[in-house]
Amino acid sequence: MGTDNKQRILFICNYPTPYGGVPRHFEYIIPHLLKRNWTVDVLSGGNSGTVRKDNLTVYKPTQWQRYFNFARQKFHQPQHPVFHQLYKQSRDEWLRYMIYIELGRRIISQKKIKLISAYNHWGFAPVGAYLSELFDIPLIVTNFGEFYSHKSFFQKNPDLVEY
Repeated sequence: MGTDNKQRILFICNYPTPYGGVPRHFEYIIPHLLKRNWTVDVLSGGNSGTVRKDNLTVYKPTQWQRYFNFARQKFHQPQHPVFHQLYKQSRDEWLRYMIYIELGRRIISQKKIKLISAYNHWGFAPVGAYLSELFDIPLIVTNFGEFYSHKSFFQKNPDLVEY
């Protein structure tokens, strides 16, 4: 069966994750999807570039890609009020989101992504939500207790949770 017949999912999260619920979740879901003829793409934190293995591709932006994506993002900045608020609250977080949005746009444009799955409301869910709206792709957000560990962030940014 050719690649064009496969379903494609884009996970947006840290991969491999160091500990906790996400790695346990991935331990089961990625092999399950691969056995069912899905192609799995992962947009992850880190900076080691792109690694492909069978039907799993992990994208970790290199330092060069981070600079390039930031420059490209100047021409395509999300107009959603959540990102404007985030820019005012934390420019470092805003910049991180912009870099991942730009790389996600490239992945989705080049691949036939059918589903986006983002992990953690603070970490990668805003990236997934924006890309889901932009490309009209269904989104799944999975959270493993982050509201408790980052309580002050969510109190300062309530619109992010609603988004």
